Amino acid sequence: MPLVAKIIVFLIVRFLKTISKMSHKVFYFSS
Repeated sequence: MPLVAKIIVFLIVRFLKTISKMSHKVFYFSS
């Protein structure tokens, strides 16, 4: 697996984790 692919996967995972955290906060505040 090339280094560029590892970096891309890492960024995608971080991005998804951030979105899930934010959506949980939004859901918590709205409910």
